[in-house]
Amino acid sequence: RQPDTEISALTATTIAPDSGIARVVIRHLLDLSRHAEEIEEDTSAQTIAESALDLVAALVQSRFGLPWAVGHPTDVLRARVRAYLADHHADPDLDPVAIARAHSISVRTLHNLFAQEETSVMDRLRSIRLTAIRRELTDPRTAGEPIGAIARRHGLPNSTTFARAYRAEFG
Repeated sequence: RQPDTEISALTATTIAPDSGIARVVIRHLLDLSRHAEEIEEDTSAQTIAESALDLVAALVQSRFGLPWAVGHPTDVLRARVRAYLADHHADPDLDPVAIARAHSISVRTLHNLFAQEETSVMDRLRSIRLTAIRRELTDPRTAGEPIGAIARRHGLPNSTTFARAYRAEFG
C-alpha cells in the first residue's frame, strides 16, 4: 500500500495516452476490466493482477519519476518499516507502538513482519542507531564531541544502555 501522501499526489491526475507506455497500460487495464469475470476464476488471476500492478508502477515511474514498490504486500510493508526506522532512528521515543501507528498496523502485525528475519524490529532499530553512532565516532569532523552527545543524537540518551549495546554489537 502506498502512503496517503503519494496516493493523494496522484489521485485525480489525468494520464494522457500520449506515450507508448501509457497506451499499453491503459489498453491492458481496459481489457482486464472487460474480461474481469472470466479472469477472476482462472488459476492465473493472481499473476495477471500482479503484472497489472507492475505495469501501473512502471507508468507512474515513467510519468512522475516516482518508483513504486509493487512486490508482495508483506515485503513492501517490511521495506517501508525499514526505511522508516532509518529515517526516524534518532527519536528516543521510537518504539513498536509508534512504528506500528505510523504504518497503520497493529503492533502484532509489526512483530510478525520481522518474525521470519534474523532480528526483531527493535533489534534492527538498535543496529541502525549503533551503526550511525559508530559512523560518527570514526568521523574526524565529530572527533571533539562527547560520545554521549552523539549517542543522544541517534536516539540513545542513556549512556549506560548505549555502552552496553555498543559493546554487544561491536565488541
